Amino acid sequence: MTPLEEQFEIKRTASKLANDTAREIQNQLIESWFAVIKERHDIELGTIVIYRKKQYKICHIQIPFGLSLDKPWVKGNPLNKDGNYGIAERNLYGDWSKP
Repeated sequence: MTPLEEQFEIKRTASKLANDTAREIQNQLIESWFAVIKERHDIELGTIVIYRKKQYKICHIQIPFGLSLDKPWVKGNPLNKDGNYGIAERNLYGDWSKP
């Protein structure tokens, strides 16, 4: 291996390590935010909430930017007439409540 190839290999390895570390830190941050949201608001994916007098099952929780004490914005699947939850995703914002 030539010195130039060796230098490229070192840079490639360093870049991969930096990306892996950043991805790991990001995943830990997301997991900790979900834990905080669950503790403060008692919700997680699959939780049933009420929005404008209709039931929804949470399918997406938006991670708040910064340290927000408000309710997180969520998306939910609406309850169908047959009693099952649909696949349509509705923005419930922070106006939802627990039944």
